[in-house]
Amino acid sequence: MRFGNWLLSVVILYWGCANGGEIEMPVVKYERSVIEVPDIPAGGSYRGQFWLSNTGGKPLRVTSVRSDCACTVSEMDRKEILPGDSALVRYTLTPILLGRFQQTIIVENNSRNEPSILFVIRSKVVF
Repeated sequence: MRFGNWLLSVVILYWGCANGGEIEMPVVKYERSVIEVPDIPAGGSYRGQFWLSNTGGKPLRVTSVRSDCACTVSEMDRKEILPGDSALVRYTLTPILLGRFQQTIIVENNSRNEPSILFVIRSKVVF
């Protein structure tokens, strides 16, 4: 019986090494995490968007998309991204103070490489 357990362990170890030692998981990709947007007129707003892609072998599930301020509203067109596919994250900035500012959007997901992504959006409110 010990030989059977040993053989099973060797087969499992070999299979793991042959597959790169990793279980297939979703892998999230995006163009950049710091986003510079044009100046926003006082009292105005700005609508922007960015893409999230899944380059892994399993579905990417987005569990949360949130911002750090009520002046930034974000939404996704869907919360599950199949391997090889992409999804759009839209956001609207409605700043209230003049001058430079930055807001953040946090995307929580089940990816192997970046389960929590911090997107920083920078701009300036002008009079």
